[in-house]
Amino acid sequence: MMRTDSGTKRRTGTESETIKKGRTGRKKAAAGICVLALSGMLAACGNQAGTVQPGEGTETSENMAADTGNNGNVPEEAKGSGSEPEEAGNTGSIPAETEKTGLEDLAARESGYISGTISAMSSDSLSLETEDGETMEFGMREVVLDTEADLTEGLFVTVSYEEKEDTRTALYLTDAPLVTGEVVDGTMGSVRIRLEDGTEMNFDKQEASVNLEEGLLIGNQITVAYRSVGDSQESGFYRALWIRDAKEGS
Repeated sequence: MMRTDSGTKRRTGTESETIKKGRTGRKKAAAGICVLALSGMLAACGNQAGTVQPGEGTETSENMAADTGNNGNVPEEAKGSGSEPEEAGNTGSIPAETEKTGLEDLAARESGYISGTISAMSSDSLSLETEDGETMEFGMREVVLDTEADLTEGLFVTVSYEEKEDTRTALYLTDAPLVTGEVVDGTMGSVRIRLEDGTEMNFDKQEASVNLEEGLLIGNQITVAYRSVGDSQESGFYRALWIRDAKEGS
């Protein structure tokens, strides 16, 4: 009986150890599964935290391009230079030819110019009595008017015109005073002339219609239609509207 009990006890002890080992193995396996699951969750959270979806507080390259005119470049004012852009006209440069009133195109068609008094006019024509007593007729459909006074009979004006087959078309008409003199100095934006009595006049010609056969040469005689600017009487500086070669005898 004692053997039997001892054997039974020994078998029972072995079975208990086996059960304990099985339980311990299951616990380890369960712990391993938890560790793996936790690692996967942490990895997923890390990937999600490192990924920014468009529109969630961060601008995409496409949005930035849209903010900068769709070219991806940052505007100059956004670069922090701190300087304001210069206003046009403050650089001292001569205005581009395309900014003029189209007088240069008309000057290319010009056959001549004449001064006189308006003797008659209608909606599409004008009669001019010249200083020689001759009457000249002009079509007025293409004319550029540059007058301070109303265009009426008796007004003294100068007309640049195109002549074709005995038909004259007025291209430019002004009531500005004219002066003729010798070129003594000139730059891209101004010209100075000496009158017959020795008086010198300076002109800003940046916006003037200039039509000179040989260009602006020192010593040449030119005629200028002009306006006063501010204290022109004291400064001797005027604004040229129109510059042409002087006629013989003028």
